[in-house]
Amino acid sequence: ALELLWLIHNTLANKDLGDHIFFEGFDIEGYEEDGTPVLFINCGS
Repeated sequence: ALELLWLIHNTLANKDLGDHIFFEGFDIEGYEEDGTPVLFINCGS
């Protein structure tokens, strides 16, 4: 879990997200054919 949060932090660092700069969680949108989860990152203000 810590590694996932670290990867999310590095992905969002230095991005222009407007007012939506706080990580609020993520939702699983589905899975790739090989079983890799597809995540939607929720950001808020």
